[in-house]
Amino acid sequence: MPSSPSSKNSFPITSPIKSLSDFISRDVVAQPSNDLPNKLNTFDSDLDTAQTGTKVWAFRLDRTCAILGGAIPAGVVFGTTVFELVVGLVGILWIIRQVFARTKGLSAVFKNPLVLPWIAFYGCIVISAIANFRNVNELAENILFFRYPLCVIALTDISHRLPVHLYMLKGLIFGVLLALLNTFMAHLVGFDMIGREVARYAGKLKEAGRFSGLAALGGPFLLAWGLSDQQLKHLQRFILIGLGLLSLGLVLQFDIRTVQLGALAGCFAALLIFVARRFTWVWAFVIVILAGCGFVGYIVVKDPYLGSFYDRIHIWKVALAIWQENPSVGVSVTGYRDAYREIITAGPLSRFAVVAPNGVVYDGMVNGTIEITSHAHSLALMLLSSTGLLGLGGFVWLLTAGFVRMLKALSYWRSGLGPWLVAFLVIGVAGYNIYDAWYTTLFVFFTVLIAVSDSDPVENIRSHANRP
Repeated sequence: MPSSPSSKNSFPITSPIKSLSDFISRDVVAQPSNDLPNKLNTFDSDLDTAQTGTKVWAFRLDRTCAILGGAIPAGVVFGTTVFELVVGLVGILWIIRQVFARTKGLSAVFKNPLVLPWIAFYGCIVISAIANFRNVNELAENILFFRYPLCVIALTDISHRLPVHLYMLKGLIFGVLLALLNTFMAHLVGFDMIGREVARYAGKLKEAGRFSGLAALGGPFLLAWGLSDQQLKHLQRFILIGLGLLSLGLVLQFDIRTVQLGALAGCFAALLIFVARRFTWVWAFVIVILAGCGFVGYIVVKDPYLGSFYDRIHIWKVALAIWQENPSVGVSVTGYRDAYREIITAGPLSRFAVVAPNGVVYDGMVNGTIEITSHAHSLALMLLSSTGLLGLGGFVWLLTAGFVRMLKALSYWRSGLGPWLVAFLVIGVAGYNIYDAWYTTLFVFFTVLIAVSDSDPVENIRSHANRP
C-alpha cells in the first residue's frame, strides 16, 4: 500500500532544503534497482507492519538512535557537552533496545568489515592504558573510549532496519549549514547564535578548530556528491555544490593552514572524480598536476619561511623519541602530554632543536618557557607514541577496511567518501589530534557512513516483520 503524502517519511518538495531531503529519502538502497520505486512506495507500510508485529517502542528507539546519529555534526557545532551526550545516548539507547527486545545475535553486524577493526583499535587503546597504568582515573578515561566503537556498532545494526544514512546525510547538511551561520553571525554582530563571543573564532582552538574541521571534512564530501551524482536535480546540485564551496571558504577564513590544505585537497579530489567520470583520466591527471603546483604556491605565499613547518619537525622529533622508548604499546592516549614533558625537560633542548634556513631555532622555547604540546601534530606519530605499533596497526586495519568498502560503492552520495578520506589524510600529516573528542566523533560519523553505505533497510524491515 503506497504511503500517503502526510506520512512521516514523506518529504514534499516545498523548499530547496525539502527538495534535497526528498532526493536523499529516495536513495534508500545502495545500488540502483528496477523495482526501487515500488520499494520506496511501500517503505512506510512495511514499517507500520513491522511495528504491529513487534514492540512499537523498539522501533522508536531505533529511530531515536538514527536521529541522534544524524545530529552528530550539529553536536560538534554546539560543543563538547552536546556531541558527547549524543554519542553516549546512541550506545545506551541501543543497548536498552537490544536487551528488552531480546534480539538474537549480532552476526549481521559483525559481518560488516568496519566493526571488528573498530573493536580491535579500541582494544589497542585499552592494552596501552593497562601497560602504562598510573591511576584509576586515566585508565577509566581510556576505557570510556568504548563509546565510539559502540556508536558505530549501534548505528550499523540499526541500518538493517532503518535507512540510517538518510538521517546522517541530512544531519551533515544541517551541521555544515549551522557552522556557516554561526560563524557569519559571530563576525557580523560579535557573537554567534548560541551567544559565544567572536573571540572564540580566532586562533586554532575552540570554535575555530571544531568548525574548520567539520567544514574541511564535510565540505569536500558535499561538493563531490553535488558534482558526481547524475540523478540530482539542478536545484539539489546547486545546494550541495554551494554548501561545499561555502565550507571551503569557511576553512580559508580560519588561519589553520594544515586544515586549509586538507580542505583544498579534498575539493580537488572531488573535482578529479567529476572530471574523470565526465571526460577522461588525461584531464584528471592535468588537474592533479595543477593542484600540486597550486598547493606549493599556496604554502610559499602563506609562509615563505615555513616557520610552522620547522616547529612541527621539532614536535615530531620529540614524539618519535617518545615512541622509541615505548615501541610496542606507546605511552597511552592520556599519557602523551606527561611523556612529552618528561622527555623534553630531561636533557638539553638542542637534542630536538631544528634550525630553519633563515637561522631561526625551533627548540620548544616560547617567551623563555618550554612549551608542552598536547599531541604530536601528526596522525601516524600520534598513533605510534600513544599506542605504539599495536595501535598503528589497528588504525591502519580500520582505514584499509573502510577504503576497500568505499571502492565497492562510489555512486550517488557515496562519491563524497573518497574526497573525505583525502581531506582526512592530508590533515593527518600535521594537523588535529585523532584522540581529541570532537575529532574522534567526526571520524566516527564518517566511518558509520562507510559502514552503512550498502545497507537495504527496506528488505530488512520486511523480513523482520514476517518473523513468526
